[in-house]
Amino acid sequence: MSAATAPASRGFAPSRALRCRGRGEETAAVARSRRVAARDLVASSRRFERPRATASDDASTSSSSSSSSSSSSTSTAPPAPKPTPEDIASVAAFFLETTAAATASVPLVGDVARAFARAFEPTPADFPPGPPGDAAVELAADPIAFIVKTQREHGDVVGLRLAGEHVVLVSDPDVVRDVAIDRADLFVKEGTAFFPGSSLAGEGLLVSDGEKWARQRRLSNPAFRAAAVDAYATAMTRAGERLLRGPWSARTIRDAYADFNDLTLEIVADALFGADVRGARAKEINAAIAEAFEFFGKRSSSGFIVPEWAPTPENAGYAAAVARLDDAVYALIAERRAKREKPRYERLELLDEDREDEFVEEEEEEEEEEVPGGSSSTTPSRGPDLLDRLLDARDDGDGGDGGGMTDASLRDELMTLMVAGQETSAILLSWCCALLAQHPEVAERCAAEARAVLGDGSGGGDGDDEIEIASPTAENVGEMKYVEAVVLETMRLYPPAYMVGRCAARDVVVGGHSLRKGTTILIAPYLLHRDARRWDDPDAFDPERWLRPGGAPKKSESESESESESATDDRPMTDAPPMAKGALRGTGPGGVYLPFGAGPRVCIGTGFAMMEATILVAMIASTVDLKTLPGRAPPRPRALITLRPDNVELDVIPKRRGARARTGVGGVARSE
Repeated sequence: MSAATAPASRGFAPSRALRCRGRGEETAAVARSRRVAARDLVASSRRFERPRATASDDASTSSSSSSSSSSSSTSTAPPAPKPTPEDIASVAAFFLETTAAATASVPLVGDVARAFARAFEPTPADFPPGPPGDAAVELAADPIAFIVKTQREHGDVVGLRLAGEHVVLVSDPDVVRDVAIDRADLFVKEGTAFFPGSSLAGEGLLVSDGEKWARQRRLSNPAFRAAAVDAYATAMTRAGERLLRGPWSARTIRDAYADFNDLTLEIVADALFGADVRGARAKEINAAIAEAFEFFGKRSSSGFIVPEWAPTPENAGYAAAVARLDDAVYALIAERRAKREKPRYERLELLDEDREDEFVEEEEEEEEEEVPGGSSSTTPSRGPDLLDRLLDARDDGDGGDGGGMTDASLRDELMTLMVAGQETSAILLSWCCALLAQHPEVAERCAAEARAVLGDGSGGGDGDDEIEIASPTAENVGEMKYVEAVVLETMRLYPPAYMVGRCAARDVVVGGHSLRKGTTILIAPYLLHRDARRWDDPDAFDPERWLRPGGAPKKSESESESESESATDDRPMTDAPPMAKGALRGTGPGGVYLPFGAGPRVCIGTGFAMMEATILVAMIASTVDLKTLPGRAPPRPRALITLRPDNVELDVIPKRRGARARTGVGGVARSE
């Protein structure tokens, strides 16, 4: 589901002639632009030359000198004209274009050349107004404070200069819809400033464009249809049980963000690879994933300032971790392809005796898994995992070629799903728990709803100290409306992808302003979600707003009056559905809610993420109480590539059966 802020990209974005294209793509148009730049340079440079003396000039000077004995010197040539910024930009552009091919294999030289050229580019005539100068340093220091201040002082469509890039910050609902939905084909990912690619994700859905993206999206869509997503609920529930019967089974201080990073990684690996990452194989795969993610997290936490190609020890370790993960993933793909080509009995005959024992042990472990702190639980036979579904996919729709994914494409999509689905989910769950700890009445209402829908759950101990865990299924998710509202409200206040970038694929008019090809557009969900002009009480944590009839984030005066009248005469306020009903359609209620993006490039894992968060929040709220630490301020948002909480240490207090027996559903003591 991904976004970025600090001025760090794949290096700098490509130059205007190559921007929104691949770096190595040489075309006749680019070659012509270089020849034109060369002619312009020659013409421009002649303006700076001193006039050369001719033979007649020399003779005239000599004659003047001899006839005028009192004159000891000749007249000098006029000074060269002072170069204008446009002249300097022309020279810099020529330098960039003539060195681009030569420096393609030396990224640092090419990046410096591009930065030099852009530093002197004049601001386009119709560029949106904004703060003077280059604002990259201010943005990097505190991205949230910067975008809030910029919107307040300059409006909803703001022109910025960031590290030499021309960037437009957008928080106008109509412009957002125009860019993300109505004319989405004019705005691409390639060339977008400040949104780094990574060898971990490769060329998956997160960063690809054009027909490659369209084909991969068509092939991936079936794996994320509702019926397919429902099949992953078991992995989510089992992971939640392991957390609650393990690290959270006794009162302790826990780093919720660290715990949820482990939890969501376990869930996404299970959903992707299923039984192939169980038993001894799981340790190998999960170790490779964890190592690569550790390095990726370190790079992300620094804003990706140091590009991947830089020869640093950290990058060397990161590259080695990604290589090990690649080996493991490609091996899984190859084994799965081989298994799918042979009937099950043939596969067993091909195994030697030791390997057959291991195969049988893994199947038995899958059917009956020991849950830490509790008894073994039998689970139904697993359905196809994401790898199976992606292997099954064929591009046989309109415009399709009938083929499937190559191994390289499979690898990139699996890693993209892992990158996009793991960290953002960990961030969302961390913010949910931080808010539940700050608002115990909300947490108790979540717990009451979970108990009403799921019952008291299964035990994992003896007597009054038994921990009861309610385990939701996919069918239960739609019944837990209040828990869903908590998740929606958490994403409104703290959207993990708080800015979304696009690059203009050609010259285009946006919000009444003419933007050149290659201009980066930053859509800011954080600003849309907290705009007081469009939301009632925008800074308050109010899950109830998603359940009120009417479906609008801000009530009109007439609606407010109608509510007051109905409150006095018991009339229903309206028959309109609650706002949660259409929360994730288009650009959301009022056009101001898009935690998963919008349009053709809306996050493909939206259903997966919502089900995962709803299941886990219900399980956590009904099993433990969460409290903030005494004297500790609530976590602050730390805006990097995503909007992380800076510190989510919580006091985790398990709810025991004995305490529940003495307490009513709403937490009110009752007589015994």
